[in-house]
Amino acid sequence: MYRIIGADGREYGPISRETLLQWLREGRANAQSWVQTTGATGWQPLGTLPEFAEAGGGVPPTAGPLLGTPPVALAPIPTVRRTNPMAVTSLVMGLLAITCGCCCCYGFPFNVLGILFGILAWMQINRAPAVESGRELAIAGLILSVLSLFFSVILSLFGMVAAWPDISCKIHRF
Repeated sequence: MYRIIGADGREYGPISRETLLQWLREGRANAQSWVQTTGATGWQPLGTLPEFAEAGGGVPPTAGPLLGTPPVALAPIPTVRRTNPMAVTSLVMGLLAITCGCCCCYGFPFNVLGILFGILAWMQINRAPAVESGRELAIAGLILSVLSLFFSVILSLFGMVAAWPDISCKIHRF
């Protein structure tokens, strides 16, 4: 039985020789993978064990900790976070809503779409923060879209109030 240090720095095992051979074939382990046999106190590269020398390619280990000392845990490899496309879309819709709101149609339908995309992006980013980025873009898109919607409601109310005397005069004529 063997214990092995994975590429993620975690210790796995005890595992059988067959499982370790399968991991070698799958590329999950190699000659430089640190292993400890049952009953042993030290760690050694897998390629130094005679039973795995051929399966591991017989490659001697490169520089590393001294034999018999546990290996130093490696720092995790940073993952590249992608910008959530819905967050970008929310920001674009918010900008379109503000600019179109100044000239025509009170920003509709861009403000509604900006709110929807912003909420969806925020939920996706919160669900997988290690993979997704763009929370600031989603928030900016939400703020612009909500402001545009607020201004469109205010402008609509002002339009109704301004037209109210004409409407009331027409109603009283009947």
